[in-house]
Amino acid sequence: MAPRVLELRSDCVILSDTGAQLRDTLHSLADDTQRLHLIERAMRGLGAVHAAKLCHGRPFLKDMTIGADDQLSFLDLEENPTARMSLQDAQARDVWLLLLASTEFYLGPPPETPLQGMTDLLDVYLTECGTSLTPQLRNLGRALRPYRRVMSVLRLKDVSKDAAGAYWSMRVLEQL
Repeated sequence: MAPRVLELRSDCVILSDTGAQLRDTLHSLADDTQRLHLIERAMRGLGAVHAAKLCHGRPFLKDMTIGADDQLSFLDLEENPTARMSLQDAQARDVWLLLLASTEFYLGPPPETPLQGMTDLLDVYLTECGTSLTPQLRNLGRALRPYRRVMSVLRLKDVSKDAAGAYWSMRVLEQL
């Protein structure tokens, strides 16, 4: 579900209310099972966007909302990535970005890593949405490998959540 555009100005867009930001909602939940269920719903929602032969462009959890009626909505204020890449490449990038954005909710205390939980999240997409993007996801993982190797020399506990998310999401794609 997408919000209605209530007003369009040269300096802003006013949208209808679609609920609370999903990322904030996830942070407010004490139940890990409930939190991971919502992230899986977001991945399934992204799969529905892809099944409609569309891409999102920036599927971060902060760009999704959850309404009082439990409706999950996507906000997409990005340019169209298919102007620069194929639809399949843009969709693969969407999957990678949602994995990246979800990492913080799969991080456990050391030495636990988010690798298995994020692999399970990717499996939700591949199982329910099909494996047609597997070649693009595999290629993306290969293309990002040099960056992941550079990042592996950093102490992940000392980097931002975005950098840690990039590292772990690259590791997930490398397993394909």
